[in-house]
Amino acid sequence: MWQPGVAAFYDDPLLEYLFPGVLFQKNGIPMPRTIHALMREHATMETHVELLGGFPLIVKILGSEGGNGVIRVDSHASLFSLLDYVGSAPILMECFEHVVYCRLIVIGNNIAASEARHFGPGDFRTNSIGSDLIGAAAAPPAAIEMALKLREYCGLSLAGRYSGESGSKLLLAELNFSCRFSCYFCCYFCCCFADQQRDSGINIAGAMLNYLMAKSRRINPNTTLV
Repeated sequence: MWQPGVAAFYDDPLLEYLFPGVLFQKNGIPMPRTIHALMREHATMETHVELLGGFPLIVKILGSEGGNGVIRVDSHASLFSLLDYVGSAPILMECFEHVVYCRLIVIGNNIAASEARHFGPGDFRTNSIGSDLIGAAAAPPAAIEMALKLREYCGLSLAGRYSGESGSKLLLAELNFSCRFSCYFCCYFCCCFADQQRDSGINIAGAMLNYLMAKSRRINPNTTLV
């Protein structure tokens, strides 16, 4: 769908982000310690565990949402058996015991919406179906600064950013960003915002369209929405 002159949410449609966490770590974005390329040999995994500070740890299987694929492991036995079963390439992260998480939707250089959640009863995840919604909340200034830096590093104009907060410590948990060729007029959105739009009452979809229309008119003043 991309071609010269078409407004989109990315600066360079040919730039891939297979391991965006590596890019963020290199640019000093605070994140949970992460092993991005896991080796399955038990001795190597034991070394990974030591590097991440020991158990509990998080195995994250990419490609899902709503907390699905975010699995806590508390022993070598659970880690080994889980990774023997998992077919896709997971990542291994330290378990960040956080009090609240913030979700920010970034459009251009603005924070279009932000919300906060607590983890639900008997769960450690704050973005799962059972998590407790605090609701629309002003994001901490440090979270806003981090979100705008991420947008700049990735060359993206739309992103959903998740951060965990425990006391005064703020870490990036996840960044969802737009498909290169979806242009956000398709039915599929890598950055899912429907629940946040519903809960907050903020017209995020309308803000996306307004951003693209304004960008389109800078490219072609005769642009119209059909």
